Amino acid sequence: RYWRRDILPNHGVRGLLEEYYWFYVAPGLMLGVISGEHFRWGLDVRLIFPINPQLDVAFNNTNLDLGARVGYRVAFPLNWRLGRAQAIKLEPYYERQKLGESAPRNGVLEPRSDNASYGVNLAWQFRF
Repeated sequence: RYWRRDILPNHGVRGLLEEYYWFYVAPGLMLGVISGEHFRWGLDVRLIFPINPQLDVAFNNTNLDLGARVGYRVAFPLNWRLGRAQAIKLEPYYERQKLGESAPRNGVLEPRSDNASYGVNLAWQFRF
């Protein structure tokens, strides 16, 4: 994962650039809930284990180690077959990621954070 947050100066307060990054492992379980001749609807549940989450802050060139906390992801993939070699996949999902609090360094402390996101993935699949 990677994201960049550029806080712009406002009303006399200095701006700040933060870059968060880490790798993660997401083991899980996928179950077929309902199947038909041309479709399959399932349940995909995963735990998300962040590996060495870091934060670089453009303030005294500070790097912070963020605590790794377990998150999760739940999705409901629907696959609709369009013949022998093609399919459409529609996957609504909900994901929760958590990071721990950093130790203070150079006068900077990052509090623990909890992020929830949801969306829908749409794919057109081909089999060769």
